[in-house]
Amino acid sequence: MKSTLILFNLLFTFITANKICFNSLGCFIDSFPFKVFPQRPLAWLPDYPRKISTQFLLFTRENPKEPISVNVTTIPENFNGTRPLKCVVHGFLDNALSDWLLEIKDNFLKLEDTNVILINWNKGNFFPYGQAATNTRVVGAEIAVLVNHLIENYGLNSTRVHIIGHSLGSHIAGYAGERIKNLGRITGLDPAGPYFEFTEEIVRLDRTDALFVDTIHSDAASTVLNGYGMYQGIGHVDFYPNGGYNQPGCNIINDRVSCSHSAAVKFFIESMSDQRCKFYGFKCNSKKEFDEGKCLSCGSNGCNTMGYNVSQDKDLGNLYLRTQPMSKTQFCQQHYLISLYSVSSEDNSNLTKAYGVFSVQLESEDQQTDVKVLETIKTVQLQSTHKQLVSFDVAINQDVKSLVIYFSKFNGFLERFLYDSKWSFKYVEVFDPINQKTMKFCTENIKIIESDSYERFFLC
Repeated sequence: MKSTLILFNLLFTFITANKICFNSLGCFIDSFPFKVFPQRPLAWLPDYPRKISTQFLLFTRENPKEPISVNVTTIPENFNGTRPLKCVVHGFLDNALSDWLLEIKDNFLKLEDTNVILINWNKGNFFPYGQAATNTRVVGAEIAVLVNHLIENYGLNSTRVHIIGHSLGSHIAGYAGERIKNLGRITGLDPAGPYFEFTEEIVRLDRTDALFVDTIHSDAASTVLNGYGMYQGIGHVDFYPNGGYNQPGCNIINDRVSCSHSAAVKFFIESMSDQRCKFYGFKCNSKKEFDEGKCLSCGSNGCNTMGYNVSQDKDLGNLYLRTQPMSKTQFCQQHYLISLYSVSSEDNSNLTKAYGVFSVQLESEDQQTDVKVLETIKTVQLQSTHKQLVSFDVAINQDVKSLVIYFSKFNGFLERFLYDSKWSFKYVEVFDPINQKTMKFCTENIKIIESDSYERFFLC
């Protein structure tokens, strides 16, 4: 079946193939693999470069607010090619002076003595979407021409070039990367799915486009009506916060898709500006397995982090993590696996089973997390063990010294007679996946937690 479909696409595109060429940018075709069923049923040739009118806006620490418009003929005399170069490129219906690009630019200049170029192609990224998706090929080629000019004439080291793209901008980065030898890094922020997912590597961003390609998936979906991103792993490392789709807090129907699509940008920005909490990701096969706490191991070099500080030397592949809802101002969370060990009849013969809400809070010497409800743990009985992956919004940067368990019994008519109004745990274990260690917490004597109260457990 697959070979038949490929043959059909080759014959179909051969009959309808066209080509257009633009001086130093080369030639562009609208045939296979750029026209392929079902991913790209309509063929497009890119617009002329003068219509797209790509702009390159250079910022440095010497001019952090007022950009210098550059191209291969207008490089400033004082351009310092020994600095790293960061290129940031927007996607569909966006522009280079949007707040998120300016914020990334400001963060780069704060963190590094670097050149930052914001790439504006807002005259080529409008409807129809298929035309905008095709215009990305020209913009990518134009970036490559400029970067190669800086490499050849201004001493720029290609391995110190980092291109960051959002949505269609991710694939622009890929098109640029395939034309720049030994490009250092590409970061794809929710790479666009429509017209790109499950196409040939030459059509989309892929791991061969730079020495290191990292992506953040936040709006994956099977149709454009449900999401603008892609679920397909295309980098050396692909991060899937909250499963890579339908981000928490993006609940308004008419805003849910765009909210999730922009989430990857917000995660990247926070990774640059907030070192209090890091976006640790864990290698896993699915969101379901991650939520069940089955994927909390890290490689020998430690856990990898999503965003600015991602490492080529730590876990690669598909990494999962959770974040706070997009309605919050900060998004990072710390993950722990909590295991509750109920007492046996030998420890307390007066208990049988309890049904209610259990919550947990971790404490260090002078810090404490927020209180989290153990949503999957509602019914407990003697000698039972219950485990849940818990993600705390408030990070603690010290060793955990104690934890607090809260209990509130469900008080329906039947529950009053069928379940105990108190409970007791023999001990609690907390697995810290970042440090790969398990901590055990006990009470001095096995304590009873009355309904609507709490008990504190200490390291033992």
